[in-house]
Amino acid sequence: DYPADFVDALLPPSGIWLQFVYRQALPALPALPLPLPAQEVRLACLGAVYGYDLVRQELRVVEDGFSVEQMTPLADDSGLLLQGRATNGEREMWQAVLWRNGQRVVLYERPYQLDGKIYVALLQGERVVVYAQDLLVGLRGLTVSYFDVNACAMGDCVERPLSGITLWSPDGQQTLVWPLGEAASSGQLSIAVWLGDADGKPQQEIGADASFTAQWLDDTHFLLVRTLAESLGEVELWSGSVDAVAPTRLPTTSAVAAVLPAAMQNEPLTVTAVTPVSGQPQLVWLTLRSSRMMGSPVYYVTLNWQTGELTFQYHPFGDHGGLFSPDGRWGAHYMSSDVSGGDSWFGIGVNLYNLEQRESWQANNVQLLLNSRSGQALDWSVDAQWLLTLDEYGFHLVAPDAQYDHYVVTGYPGCTAVAWENP
Repeated sequence: DYPADFVDALLPPSGIWLQFVYRQALPALPALPLPLPAQEVRLACLGAVYGYDLVRQELRVVEDGFSVEQMTPLADDSGLLLQGRATNGEREMWQAVLWRNGQRVVLYERPYQLDGKIYVALLQGERVVVYAQDLLVGLRGLTVSYFDVNACAMGDCVERPLSGITLWSPDGQQTLVWPLGEAASSGQLSIAVWLGDADGKPQQEIGADASFTAQWLDDTHFLLVRTLAESLGEVELWSGSVDAVAPTRLPTTSAVAAVLPAAMQNEPLTVTAVTPVSGQPQLVWLTLRSSRMMGSPVYYVTLNWQTGELTFQYHPFGDHGGLFSPDGRWGAHYMSSDVSGGDSWFGIGVNLYNLEQRESWQANNVQLLLNSRSGQALDWSVDAQWLLTLDEYGFHLVAPDAQYDHYVVTGYPGCTAVAWENP
């Protein structure tokens, strides 16, 4: 009765692994309200990455012997950045693998936990930025480098060093840089923020505090958000430009808490994310939490960085993280729900909030997410018409505007990430 390839391993008293493999074609998809935006869905599961062909309803192995820690889709859904542990003979290696247009490139490969370092690769537009941290020496052991995605696709995959933490503008011609030279010598992260060129080389100092969170607003303007740990209900908001000598502090610093519910107005606030609002370049989302309340609720506020106006938008009850649609019309969030039927644990459903109509829609039936504790993932299509959501044994195809939700059971357990791909 299994609807897909499914492996069930049993350990008998003899200690020998017996493996039973069930193979059956996946059922055809029903009539869909909209054309699907991609040819494949990629799934990161226990020890492997699978590709599910949406046209043929076929599942295949893309990466075997690879335990994915992080899977990041490219902006145009043409590929993925994979990070995790790969088995290389008898050794475990930490790898960053770039898939683009069907081509596979290993960006770097390091012995897993043998060199005393941890590695993190982050995707920034057409660049993959790699952070390597030596755990024994703290900040003195932090190095930063990057790979050019387009160059790697053409066979010129060269790791290029950076002077510090680097954030590129949307057009890739400007950077915000936190140089690590001073931090490396002192061991303290009290470093300046600089404007840099397209190669990440610092050109002009714009601030002397490393506690800023930064976000490019367009190709020439940026926002700096500073959390004041010692203050209640306050964060500092600064706007800057590549043409200005120094950023300007917005007059709404003390007004952030004023737009929140009363219970949050005396809490030390932390801005955990700054997200541009698609289609409205003058607006950004501020994601706010209390810095002293474990598991504190999330509140979403929009900031007009041109006027300084703040507007409270919504608070998804029981939020466990989420993702805005590319067109800025939907917020998708995981919500805890008691589906125990008398037991003491919670399932997780996906709530979709229409930011224009201020209405919510519960997309996924939480009864289908009984194994959600193994990990979840969300991925919007580039055209914002479709959303992928994941549970342990399959994924959902969700079309929010049509309030459509179809569950595809793959049968593979332990899946933790899902993404669209047009290989």
